[in-house]
Amino acid sequence: MRQVLDVSGISMRFGSIRALDDVSFGVGAGEIVALVGENGAGKSTAVRAVARALLPDAGTISVAGEELGRSPRAAIDAGVAVVWQDLALCENLDVTANLFLGRELGRGGALRRVAMHTETTAVFRDLGVRIPELDRPVERLSGGQRQLVAIGRATIGRPKLLVLDEPTAALGVRESQVVLDVVRRLRDRGVAILMVSHNLDEVFDIADRIVVLRHGRVAADLHRSETHHDDVVALITGVDVDSTANQHLRRLHSLAEQLADADQSVVLPLTVSSLSGALGIERVALYTEAGVDEDGRTILRCSASLKLPGELAEAIGPIVVGRDDNFVATAAAEAAIVTVPDLRAATGSELARRAATAGLVGAWAAPVVGQRGTMAAIVGFTDTVGQLQPDQVQLLELFSTMAGAAIDRGRLVETLRVQNRSLEGLHGVLETLAGPELVSGSMSLALDAVCRGLNAQAAHLFVDVGEGWAVRERSSGADDRAHAAVDTAVLEGAEADAIRVDRFDWSRGRAALACWWGEAIPPPEAGQLLAGAANSFRLAMERELTAEAEREAAALQRSREFERELARRLGHELRTPLTAIRGFASTMLQPDVQWPESEKARFLGVIETEADRMGRLVAQLFDDSAIESGTLRLDMNYCDLVAAVDRAASIAAPPGVITTDLPERLPVWADSDRLEQVFVNLFANAVRHNAEGTKVRVTLADESPADGAVAIAVRDDGVGIPEHELGYLNGDHDDRHEMGGLGLRLVRGFVRAHGGTVRAQVGGGTTVIVTLPLDEETT
Repeated sequence: MRQVLDVSGISMRFGSIRALDDVSFGVGAGEIVALVGENGAGKSTAVRAVARALLPDAGTISVAGEELGRSPRAAIDAGVAVVWQDLALCENLDVTANLFLGRELGRGGALRRVAMHTETTAVFRDLGVRIPELDRPVERLSGGQRQLVAIGRATIGRPKLLVLDEPTAALGVRESQVVLDVVRRLRDRGVAILMVSHNLDEVFDIADRIVVLRHGRVAADLHRSETHHDDVVALITGVDVDSTANQHLRRLHSLAEQLADADQSVVLPLTVSSLSGALGIERVALYTEAGVDEDGRTILRCSASLKLPGELAEAIGPIVVGRDDNFVATAAAEAAIVTVPDLRAATGSELARRAATAGLVGAWAAPVVGQRGTMAAIVGFTDTVGQLQPDQVQLLELFSTMAGAAIDRGRLVETLRVQNRSLEGLHGVLETLAGPELVSGSMSLALDAVCRGLNAQAAHLFVDVGEGWAVRERSSGADDRAHAAVDTAVLEGAEADAIRVDRFDWSRGRAALACWWGEAIPPPEAGQLLAGAANSFRLAMERELTAEAEREAAALQRSREFERELARRLGHELRTPLTAIRGFASTMLQPDVQWPESEKARFLGVIETEADRMGRLVAQLFDDSAIESGTLRLDMNYCDLVAAVDRAASIAAPPGVITTDLPERLPVWADSDRLEQVFVNLFANAVRHNAEGTKVRVTLADESPADGAVAIAVRDDGVGIPEHELGYLNGDHDDRHEMGGLGLRLVRGFVRAHGGTVRAQVGGGTTVIVTLPLDEETT
């Protein structure tokens, strides 16, 4: 095996303390070496020396045959990567940023985020693990995921040696296994791995060799397959592994580790099993809390027994603390160990009598006490008369104390888990109600979040409509029975034990938030959390009212703008015909002039023409306002598009100015008058705003329209329309005030009302392409 790390004779002092004394060991390629020892044995100092965070006073450290330089940078350049116990991650940065921290990929001063993200994905894929969201801040990852991020950062540079400082110290069993699997994959890839660990079970599970440090010296360098767990314990502690005290120490150490990760349901069985072995007492029974009686006294019931005679195990019944007169009840009531040297002498106790009848002689009971008092009792039976020895009493007290602490820990964890779920639910409520979605559309989602947070089966929001309560919104996922229970509780006032209601006031009256737990009992914090959720709903409903008021104000403002715009347009568009009518009428009415009949007829003709023009302008202005406000109504029917174009050409220009090259007939479903007006306005715009002699040609568009549509191109050879009007027609902006007249506004409005499009382009004149849908029967 090729040697990767060679530590030779390193020593280090800190004042008068010798941290390392002539320490030598090595790690080969594709090998895992575990560095174990008690606190203060020198493990961390040795790791820091390898990483060059500390420099030894004597000795050498080489990697791949080359002696390491004296700086951490030199160790990194030599291929040494370290994952420290505190992980050294930036909590506020995401996974990718942590992997590339200090070695970001960039070009020209800009980060190549996509490349870094791709490389990060590849790193975790090579490790055989998956981090769900690489853009999530590290502070929101689990402990196992953070450990994997730290390992990923260490391996991104393909190190020769990977040093792991307590990689699973803060992890649970499942997360520890994931990390250990990753370490195995790295070993199989040929990486040399030095792992510091206090968990000997993991060490024996994964390590190839075990280096034991004691008082700064190498106590042993062992192959895992050639040694035993107890031998390593003996080398670490310096105590004979076969001594009674050490056996008890190992049992307590093992029990403490098991209780730290055990579910609450197995805490007491683990304790009883370990205690039986420690005391050498085989017959043990376990009494656990089973509720209270009508007077509030704790009831203990035998939940498990070990090697008790069958008749006694069946006869053991519940014990009421404070009522029954036996040694188990006394131990629980007084929270103290009670011994019965001879059961045959305890004639007043039914439990003692039954045990003596079953052939048992002595007994003892030890309470398991937690923060809320006695939670259980461990009972042992012996075949001989006698008291417990002082060391047995101490062991019994220690074991029961550990069991009580473990149960309290389990209850605390469960309480925190419930509270965390509740807070996450309330956070979901706040996020949902405060998000960009309309409140009316997010109420149901927020109620679902309430159910998740409080572990309820249904949640309803009620409002008082003046004549009583009414349901505004319900959570999803509940059945009719759940909805009926909540509705009955609030609408009829028949609240039940499984229902909690929080009533609150808001701007429009009263409201209520109600939750139903079905057959379960609401958690103690349900009232407080429900009040917090109700306040979130109140704020959301007030926000909804504010948004509604803002919408109404915006609509009123827009209506006033419409009125001002209409008045402005009337003044602008009607000024010319009104001036002509007024001028010719006043001319005819002059008393000192006698106009010939021919002149009078001409004057009246002009007045009539301008009056007609004014009427058309008024109609167009109303059409424009209808388009603006979205109230335009079309009189749809079958009509011929070619005929509409021909009529428009005859109205808008003298003969010869406009030529058409269209099919004989193009039937469409449209408003014939509005369609004709579109082309009248386009032709008039081309003729009036260009030099005399400008020609207009109407053809099918060069490009093919979508199926079920027809595209007509109106081309002129004039100077082209202004850029802002071109942008308006093409939909680049909607500033109607930039338009000089009504013509193009009505063109765009009428065509869009038909479901069509208008597009204009300038080049050798102006080309306007009008695309209209055809009726399905004519396509």
